[in-house]
Amino acid sequence: MSVKVLAVDDEDDVRRLIQIKLKKAGFEVITAVNGEEAVEKCMAEKPEVVIMDWM
Repeated sequence: MSVKVLAVDDEDDVRRLIQIKLKKAGFEVITAVNGEEAVEKCMAEKPEVVIMDWM
């Protein structure tokens, strides 16, 4: 069973790059575009790790 990671970034290219790299490393990756979506996905998906930009 792989570790579930939520990647949050409003820039599509950055979010996609993070997703690709983490999947290649064996992680299960879910994504969100903003904080509101991230909270919803955290509640529903229960990721072990959240990666997000600060601004």
